[in-house]
Amino acid sequence: IPVYKKLDPKDPSNYRPISVLSVFSKIIEKIVCDKISAFLNNNNVLSHSQHGFRANRSTETATIDFIQEIHKELDRGRVVIAALLDISRAFDTVDHELLAQKLNAAGIRGKVNEWVISFVSDRSFRVHIKGEKSEQFNIDIGTPQGSTLAPMLFLIYVNDMVEYLGKYGILFMYADDTTIIVSASTR
Repeated sequence: IPVYKKLDPKDPSNYRPISVLSVFSKIIEKIVCDKISAFLNNNNVLSHSQHGFRANRSTETATIDFIQEIHKELDRGRVVIAALLDISRAFDTVDHELLAQKLNAAGIRGKVNEWVISFVSDRSFRVHIKGEKSEQFNIDIGTPQGSTLAPMLFLIYVNDMVEYLGKYGILFMYADDTTIIVSASTR
């Protein structure tokens, strides 16, 4: 089902596809998501920089950490620059092979890894608008939007971003939105 986001409602790219999944699928997803989430939290796998889709984390906690870091650097007499990054159509960009590797690196292996990749792979969809259905399309990349599990999978997918971008500054992440702060001495 296409859900309108913003701008011109006549432009199809301004709609986000939401998957309508069966109740059974949602129950299984929720169970798997809870188990993966508990594993990630118990083993401290996700970066502390990530505030999206996590218990006791929010846009507010990300903003507070961001502001505190800026104040800390300014108090040290440093100049601060922030770059804001947004991954366009983030959930639609998840490569399944790479996701399998990142799940494995996070410690999610064996049957659970196989189940997750099976869940996101070989999917197809139809668009439903006002009782009309489109032809069927196959999907070979991305995670189903509207899925309970998709946000957690996306966090795992982007988790190593801190390893790469963290060399250049301090990161603050909320799902697909990332802010990187770089500071330098004025002397």
